[in-house]
Amino acid sequence: EKYKDVFTYGQFHPLYENSEELYAYERSTAQYSVQIIANFGHDNVMIPWKNAYKVLLNNMEELLIEKDQVSLQSGQAIVLET
Repeated sequence: EKYKDVFTYGQFHPLYENSEELYAYERSTAQYSVQIIANFGHDNVMIPWKNAYKVLLNNMEELLIEKDQVSLQSGQAIVLET
């Protein structure tokens, strides 16, 4: 319920448009900003990470965070509050 408006009415901003492995976008309102990132490739993909991110959903048991990057496994999808 808390994020209903951002997913329904939030502005859409594509992310990682040059990546063939990732499907990713951001939805934002004045109150919240969320990123949806999914790795559809066969290999792990490293993306930038900020400690301020809050993981709302992760379809895998682990999220491999290494300093200022996160490794998304093949088939992994995450939803972050940014």
